[in-house]
Amino acid sequence: MALGFDEINFDYIRYPSDGNIAALDYNLPADQKMTDVMKSFFAFLDKNLKNVATTSIDMFGLVMDNTRSAYDLGIGQKLTDAADYFDYVSPMMYPSHYPLTYLGFANSAEHPGAIIDYGLKISRVAMQDKRARIRPWLQAFSLGAVYDKNMIEQQITAVDNVTSTDGWLLWNARNYYPDYIFKK
Repeated sequence: MALGFDEINFDYIRYPSDGNIAALDYNLPADQKMTDVMKSFFAFLDKNLKNVATTSIDMFGLVMDNTRSAYDLGIGQKLTDAADYFDYVSPMMYPSHYPLTYLGFANSAEHPGAIIDYGLKISRVAMQDKRARIRPWLQAFSLGAVYDKNMIEQQITAVDNVTSTDGWLLWNARNYYPDYIFKK
């Protein structure tokens, strides 16, 4: 709080994913991958901010599914690489942003509770003994399905039902959050 705020959030730390990616030259040394560069940057941030402020990082929701592989979503993001350097990792677990038939559903956006529950459970083992706690971003906007009170509550319930999380965050690009979201 001495800084006037209680947390520094790093949003969208990643390599590009859109456009003519093949034309990009990242100038990576032959023995380094994008994940190595990202992890070095995370260590730099930690070294310089650990005793200054609480830190968090926003990552794509699908990082939760890839804790047992080297897959970095093609953007250098690995949950396990960030988890030792931040206080919170906030995966953007918006069900509308998962593949349409994710987990065998015809439309993943219509099954927010199941999508969130699966990601949190599959990543739980990888997060044991890590510094960071998971604090996911949840969908509070209609895309792929109408996100009403029930759809938002399904996500919150999924987060509240696991022990590997420390709260949740809601995202709506229009910054519109109906009152029912905050009433119990």
